[in-house]
Amino acid sequence: KDVRPIGGTWATAVCPHLLHSDRNVRRYARQVMEKTVNLLWPLVPPGVAQTTYLALKGPPAGTEEGATNADSGMPNGSLITQMTKMLPEAPEDVVSTWRFVVHLSAARIVSSRSIVNGLCKVARSAFASKSLKVKVAMFKSWRVLIDVFAHQKCFDKEKSKSSIKPQKLVALLSQPMLRAGGGTSCNREPSVVVRQAVLDTWAHFLDRMDRIDEGMCKDLLCPLLVQAT
Repeated sequence: KDVRPIGGTWATAVCPHLLHSDRNVRRYARQVMEKTVNLLWPLVPPGVAQTTYLALKGPPAGTEEGATNADSGMPNGSLITQMTKMLPEAPEDVVSTWRFVVHLSAARIVSSRSIVNGLCKVARSAFASKSLKVKVAMFKSWRVLIDVFAHQKCFDKEKSKSSIKPQKLVALLSQPMLRAGGGTSCNREPSVVVRQAVLDTWAHFLDRMDRIDEGMCKDLLCPLLVQAT
């Protein structure tokens, strides 16, 4: 019942199968993760967090797997590069994997700007998908990234453990909602379902903020008011 004690062994066994070449293997791995991942939050075992972090970081430079991939900006052997390559073929599996690894790496990723940037590249491609289901799933996954930063007090200037300053972090996490919301009706996301996901993500973001500084009001509240109309 308690999966936490098996730590890194558990993460090592399940994570590689999330992007397996066989669709059925991916499906089974996804089912396992869906049922157990919530048991590992917010107290993610150090072994799980470290294993997932290293998978995202990828091999060191100096090897073929450690060479930087032009599309992902991460090593060829990085899980981020694997997600980038598989996104056109299996976007739903990639978005689910994205959510799981962000969840499991927890505090380890907030201090790594390269990993955050790599994850954001994958997310941007998913947000640009023509599939409404993929877009909605990506907004759901984006809320997990917000949760990770919020749990580490990264929106608080005094307590933040992130390598990204709070003001820039708020701007970064707001980008998907701003792009989907648009400033006028002509460039706003036409799908009602996706727009609902956008508003739900805005509400989730605001709920996770300990407080909203005056300088953040323009980035957070004004766009929300525009999209709600």
